Amino acid sequence: MTTDLTPQIGGKTLEEWNLQWVRVPHGLKQHQAHLTEEVGLYRYLLDDQTMALGVGTDSKGGIAKRLSDMIRPSWSGRDHHAGQLIYAHRHRLTVEVLLTGSGRQAQAIARWLRDPMIALHQPVWNVPNPAAPSRRDARMEGVISGPHHSIPRRRIEVDTAPLQMVA
Repeated sequence: MTTDLTPQIGGKTLEEWNLQWVRVPHGLKQHQAHLTEEVGLYRYLLDDQTMALGVGTDSKGGIAKRLSDMIRPSWSGRDHHAGQLIYAHRHRLTVEVLLTGSGRQAQAIARWLRDPMIALHQPVWNVPNPAAPSRRDARMEGVISGPHHSIPRRRIEVDTAPLQMVA
């Protein structure tokens, strides 16, 4: 019997999730109403380099709300380093999204994917977020399985809860 020890988030490996990025037509040039019910990750690219990466998990507005934060007249959502740079370069950026679905489970998956995707893509404008969910939080929400030490995290935690191995 062979056991696959590849960590999974929401039933997929990080590599599988990374293949799911989709380009958003018209990027930040218009509101993306078709993404209002969807949650997931977004990234901004400049000349094919990932400049910023984040999550849009708002239950009222989904990922569309986070994208709209960067183009509306008020500074809400842009009072941080990356937000200011995104706004300043909004006409030159390519926008891609990685949709995890809708609902609480999709929100948890998106939040859990954030740090591994940042580690993978190393966005230039991102700064660390100390409020990122812990491994225990994600596992309690049922989105991660496999050995937790394989997924890059910024915080070190002692977690004695048993891991769910994927066979």
